[in-house]
Amino acid sequence: MKAKNFLRKLIPFRIRLEWKLLSQWARDKRNGISERVVRINNPILNPDKFYEPYLTITQKMNSTPNASGKIHNLKHSTEFLKDIPIFPGQIFSFFALVGRPSKKTGFKSGRCLISGKLVTDYGGGICQLSGIIYQLAIYSGMKIHERHPHSFDIYTDETRFSPLGLDAGVAFGYKDLRFENTFAFPILFRFEFSETEISGSICSNAPIGKYEIELAKIDEDNSSVIRTIRNEMKTGKTEDLGTVRYAKYKE
Repeated sequence: MKAKNFLRKLIPFRIRLEWKLLSQWARDKRNGISERVVRINNPILNPDKFYEPYLTITQKMNSTPNASGKIHNLKHSTEFLKDIPIFPGQIFSFFALVGRPSKKTGFKSGRCLISGKLVTDYGGGICQLSGIIYQLAIYSGMKIHERHPHSFDIYTDETRFSPLGLDAGVAFGYKDLRFENTFAFPILFRFEFSETEISGSICSNAPIGKYEIELAKIDEDNSSVIRTIRNEMKTGKTEDLGTVRYAKYKE
């Protein structure tokens, strides 16, 4: 671990990021995923068909330091994601559509969690959006290819906008959110904002059912352990989505 940390300090971040991106590209090419990942130029859906929201998740947007930057980043990110069709068998990748958050790409500085510390960086706050999309994916029963929970729980029960265990952290080049459209029809996402809330919906021209999600929580002295179970209500089939440990954040 010490050698790894030493190399991290020795090698510039830009080079480490380029290596990560190259490694991801090579894995996707080798595994046949590259051709299935949704791109910004995905074919347009038939505009004559009505795409109805079958599942919507609404969360409050907390008033925190750099909240204005976070809200801007959330709204800006949705511009890359809304109404982009995801056809059967295609894989949604958050960063394949949003790209690298930077000042050049229109993002502002916002609060984010990096290496266990709350800092500010361009694109800060977009993990709330990736978390909403993750929840839409698991509640609708889609196959998750990549999801990264946060390592620390920085919220209290009063400030939490999403249940602990249903988050999806994203960090360009390092942590992506990916899932597969397992339906026999295309889907898309749409988003709405009020002054205090963000809503995300999964839409299609065919019905989408909703699964039940169970969160089993065990509180320990310095952490919380969450086990997530997905239940298909029609058949009673259950799926263990894994166990996550969140360390309690200390300033």
